[in-house]
Parts: sequence; C-alpha cells; structure tokens
Amino acid sequence: MKSKFFSKTLAVLMVLALAVSFAAVVGSAETAATGTSTNFDTYMTVGADKPVPDVTISFNVAAGTPIAGTSSTYEVKAGPSPSSVVVGTAAFSSSDSTTAGTPSNPSDTSSKYATKSVSVDLSGVTFTEPGVYRYVISEDTTSPAAGVGYDSNPRYLDVYVTTDGTDLSVDTYIFSDTAAARNLSDTTIADKSASFENSMNSHNLTFSKAITGNQADKTETFAFTLTISNCADGTYTDSEGNTITVTNGSATQNYTLTDSDTVTVYGLTPAAVCTVSETAGDYTPSIVIDNGSAISAATTGNITMNADHTAAFTNTRAGVIPTGVILTVAPFAIGLLVAAAVIIFVLAKKRKKTEA
Repeated sequence: MKSKFFSKTLAVLMVLALAVSFAAVVGSAETAATGTSTNFDTYMTVGADKPVPDVTISFNVAAGTPIAGTSSTYEVKAGPSPSSVVVGTAAFSSSDSTTAGTPSNPSDTSSKYATKSVSVDLSGVTFTEPGVYRYVISEDTTSPAAGVGYDSNPRYLDVYVTTDGTDLSVDTYIFSDTAAARNLSDTTIADKSASFENSMNSHNLTFSKAITGNQADKTETFAFTLTISNCADGTYTDSEGNTITVTNGSATQNYTLTDSDTVTVYGLTPAAVCTVSETAGDYTPSIVIDNGSAISAATTGNITMNADHTAAFTNTRAGVIPTGVILTVAPFAIGLLVAAAVIIFVLAKKRKKTEA
C-alpha cells in the first residue's frame, strides 16, 4: 500500500518537475524584435543649364543570399519577409532645389543635382534570433523614363539584430555597395553607401530671330510656333518663363519674336522632335541650324533633340536704289546755281550805279 502511494506521489512530482522545467525554458526564450525604419538618398544629376526632370523612381526589395559565418566574419542570413519591407519612392520635379556639381564632384561646374530621401519601413518584419539579415534593394526599371540614366547597381541593406540574453533588438542598419561578408571586428565598412545616383540626358533647343535689309523694319514682330512630339511627358520650361506641359508625348507653344530675340527651351528628352515655324510675311526667310548652311526660303525647322541644338531664323527685305539719276541732275543743278549767282551780282552792281 505504501509503495503504491509512493509510486504515485513520485510520478506526480516528476510531472510537476517537467512542467516547471518547461515553463522555465519558455520563460527564458528571447523576445522577438520588430524592425523599425531607416532611409537612403537618391540623386538626380542634370546639366547646369537644364531642369530636373519630372521623374519618379521606384525600388524593388529581395532577400539577400545567405553567407556562412567564419571565426572572423558574421553569418549573413536572408532577410525574412522581403514583401513586408516598404520602400518609398524618389519623386523628382522641375521645381526641386539643386546643389552645384555632382554628388561625387562638387566642383563640377557643368552639372547640378537634386536629392530625395527615401524611407525604408521594416515595421512589418519580425526577427526571431540574433544575426545579420540582408535585403537587396534595386531601382525598378520595368518602365524606364526617357533620357534617365538609372543606377544599375543594387544596394545591400544589412540589419544587425543583437540580444541581451533576454530580448532581441535591431541595433543598426548598414547600406553597402557590395555583397561582401562582414568582419566581426569591423568598426567601419569600406563599401558603405547610402545613396543611388541617377542622371538625366536632356538637351536644350535655342531659336533666334534676326531682321535684315535696307527696307526692313527691325521693330516688326513675327509669330512663331513650337511643336514638340515624341517627348517624355512632363513639364518643361523656357527662357520666357513659360511652362510647357507635354501630354502623350506632344505639346505646342506660341511665341512673338522681333530682331535679336532668342528663346531657349530647356531639358528636352533625346528622342523629342521639335518643329519651329514662323510667319515671315513679306520678308524673305532663311534658317541656319547649328551654324550650318542657310536653308533659303524656309520658315520651318525640324530638329531631333539628340544634342543641344540652335535654329537661327533671318527675315530679309531689301530694295535696289536706282543709280545715275543723281549724277544726271547734279551738273544741271550746279549750272543753275552759278547762273543765279551771276544774275544777282549783275543786278546788284547796276543798282549801285543807279543810286550813285
């Protein structure tokens, strides 16, 4: 009887001990860490005399490739739930403020650039153990904007998750240019990066007006029409302060020019085709494109914007002045003057004699 009681008691105690032991293990498990947020910069470099384009750059996120750890390097784990990482966009526009130079060369006087800060939200990601977790972020070029030079290199976002023995926490985020393993003793990272660099390949069109000829009125004005086709949609500006809105690749802008007037349209995309036409009236027109040969009797210039281009419009009105008339009349006129002088002299002399 005692042995049965003892056996039952021992069994109950063992069950209780296992339960307590299990509870202790569960209680000592580390609390998972939830990601926070970080950010990186995206640049758009343009020519010093060109506007920032109306372009929005989006980004893709993927899990990084795992790398086994060594005695001197971290193990790199694939970032969990990459679809839960929310990356913002870099929305550039012609109204953006710019910085002189390029991001890597501030002394470059031929360029300027705009900067956008892009957020990375990892609040939807949970990390369950310490380690270095990697995500790969790249620019989305599925539907590239015309004329934009995208940054084709991905950036590697490493999330360092640490533990204090009880709780996990996200310690830091590191962006880098390469997928190199990270040394355990690194205090600085040589390939650290915090930006994507893009550029815009765009060109300016300048057209001018000159009025010449001995019968020309240099104050007269002429109507011009600029027609743009096959251009990237967006807003463009000119030296007159106009905003030209390109929709479905096309736009039209009217101008009135007189002698010595010049108009520049800024930042057109390389495939754009510009047609500049004028109403020449009773003048003889001609056009010189890019300092080439004059195109006589032309009032329209067609230009593909694969570079900066110029179109010089000249209107001429000249008349032939008859020759010989002045030479024929002049001797007769001189003779009349001489004869008149002699008559006046003779009459004056006779008058003196009469008075005497």
